[in-house]
Amino acid sequence: MQDGIAPYERNEISEILKKQKFSVLIDESTDTNLSNSCSFFLMNNLLDAIVNGSSQGLNDAVKSTLTKEDASISSILGFACVNYSTLTGNKGRFQKLMRNDIPTVFTTGCVCHSFALCSSHAVRVLPSYLEPFFKGLNFSRSGKRQIDFNMIQSAVGTKENNIPKLSQTR
Repeated sequence: MQDGIAPYERNEISEILKKQKFSVLIDESTDTNLSNSCSFFLMNNLLDAIVNGSSQGLNDAVKSTLTKEDASISSILGFACVNYSTLTGNKGRFQKLMRNDIPTVFTTGCVCHSFALCSSHAVRVLPSYLEPFFKGLNFSRSGKRQIDFNMIQSAVGTKENNIPKLSQTR
């Protein structure tokens, strides 16, 4: 793959980047060995792995990759990422550094992480015992727990709802 298809695909992406506008996605992941990696995607294609995860390191990596591919940084229309402060903060963060070069760039954070932040702040106004109670509800594979949950709903007089699984971003 790396010796056969990858160089061809990279050249094809490089040619496209020279001719049209594009958006950037930077994402972090953790592999099974628990080592972090950061990736730089253009047009849904992995372009480079980023070694230095600081704001300046990311900015330098994006500029370096675009220079190497002979593409203009002004061709970037949008930028999406997870909601890490390194990426989305307004003071010395990657988003701010990118806006210094491209004032009109459209930026957006991950919707899943945004919802997780909203729900974690919203749960703070609930009584403290409710969060562990709801986190303890997992009925997707337990008939007994589903029956118990339905009994709770009957006791408090609500319509029957279903919680298939606990949803968390991390």
